[in-house]
Amino acid sequence: NGEISLTDAIPPFGGFGYVRGGITDAGAAVFTAYWLYRTTWAMSSESATTRGDSTEYQVPEMTGTMMACPIDATGASHFYVQKSFPTEAEAIAWVDAKAGISA
Repeated sequence: NGEISLTDAIPPFGGFGYVRGGITDAGAAVFTAYWLYRTTWAMSSESATTRGDSTEYQVPEMTGTMMACPIDATGASHFYVQKSFPTEAEAIAWVDAKAGISA
């Protein structure tokens, strides 16, 4: 069916972005976008209880690691960059641009 599930595979490095909503001290909405430059992600162990009258599945979890990487001519290493926006749409557009996703 074209789907592959490898338990021994080494996860690749990649960027990761997300947006958090909040409120400023003045009461205005603010959306902060984050871009983590170099991350790896892997599934944590999964488990289920199968004894008894029903099966209880646990929510699968992902474990991530972020690493610093040099991003400018000075050789300084950074883990992430963040930027705040007045609207969620602007914050999402910024993350999409970092990820190379076009509208």
